[in-house]
Amino acid sequence: MFATLLVAAALVSATQNAPLQTTPLEVLDICRFNAARADETLLHHRIDLTGTVAEVERDGIGGYIVRLQAMTHAPDFIGRVEIQCHFAGSARGDLAKISPGTAVTIRGVPRTLRDQLGSPIDKHVIVTMKDCGLVATGE
Repeated sequence: MFATLLVAAALVSATQNAPLQTTPLEVLDICRFNAARADETLLHHRIDLTGTVAEVERDGIGGYIVRLQAMTHAPDFIGRVEIQCHFAGSARGDLAKISPGTAVTIRGVPRTLRDQLGSPIDKHVIVTMKDCGLVATGE
């Protein structure tokens, strides 16, 4: 009986601590419609972000930044999102295999969210994710 309760508690804990599964466009929608939800579900929480790579560049301090970008052209809204995923230098081998347009899933922690959705000319959101790791690639 006690063992069953421990297993059940572990399963509930694992479910509660599972990273949010999302995409760049979903992040844009969350930021667009509900800033409180963005703060509650995205900022400082582990997320798994699935999207296509725009570029991989050096961060200037020995690591790398993988940029994921997306745009929406809905009838009532035109906007874009850029996710900057910061990787340690030790990820170089895995990141070297990625080409622009490759589908990836990256696990990381969003630390900053710059919302420029009120801009009359260029509505956009920029999210900076730290402690990133490559979960899967669509090689």
